[in-house]
Amino acid sequence: MAAQYGRRVYAVEPLAYNLAFVSTSLKLGHNEDKVTLINNAVSDEKIEMYPWQNNPNNEGYTILLPKEDAMTKPKHEILAPVHSATLKQILDVIQEKNIVFKLDVEGAECKVLMEYLYTPKKLHFIPYIYMEWIHIHNNLNGMCPDVQFTQLIEGFEISEYSAMNLGADGYYPAEPRNDLIDVIWVHKDAKPL
Repeated sequence: MAAQYGRRVYAVEPLAYNLAFVSTSLKLGHNEDKVTLINNAVSDEKIEMYPWQNNPNNEGYTILLPKEDAMTKPKHEILAPVHSATLKQILDVIQEKNIVFKLDVEGAECKVLMEYLYTPKKLHFIPYIYMEWIHIHNNLNGMCPDVQFTQLIEGFEISEYSAMNLGADGYYPAEPRNDLIDVIWVHKDAKPL
């Protein structure tokens, strides 16, 4: 959608067949020159990760696990390993200094965002971070235990973000400690969309 509006987009996706769908869509819309496709998982370290698809009715619901966790799951639910990159490594590829960020890593947001949020001098300005919050709040697959959940919220606050939700009349403040489905973290210096 952003590419259709002429914006530069970086799409990070660990599964090659999902990238093929994205690539085909971009070609059909004549937007392939506006999007850089990055074939990686995103985590807090550079490791080999294993996609776990335990819901055949929702291929988008893929959890990326380190090898030791993947070996505890049914073999038919584990896909070929993929390589992860850190958020810093991804940001190093992005030339633009202002980024609107949509993150969907099925509960691993604590791992992905922590270093960025606690870095005092940020090289990129991310005015908006849109996230699926329910998986983080509910600690899906043990990816964001209470201590990390609290640290994540504190990291947003230290970095001067406020949790917001979208309603019929626009954005309104949200309480991230509540059981919310989605949250938009808005930086204090963000310009209205």
